[in-house]
Amino acid sequence: MRLELKKPIKLGEHGTPIDHLAFRESICAGDLRNLKVSELGDMTVDNLLTLASRLTGQPDVVMNKLELVDLGEVIKIVGGFIEAGMGGSEVSPS
Repeated sequence: MRLELKKPIKLGEHGTPIDHLAFRESICAGDLRNLKVSELGDMTVDNLLTLASRLTGQPDVVMNKLELVDLGEVIKIVGGFIEAGMGGSEVSPS
């Protein structure tokens, strides 16, 4: 799944802007390491960004620079992964 960022992220003065996040197709057990099962239904922003980082392969520095408009979309996508993992259905691209 690919999310086009409304506000591309620039790392450094001469870095190429990151204009999208490419999410893997599914979540796996390792993605949930160090997260409490009880928090999966009510995750903190930190937990959501950690999962998004793991699902996209992007480092924390990229996730930390997401604008709120893009963060909202990331939260929806990560929430979809969690729901799909708990219910056994696939995540549908938006």
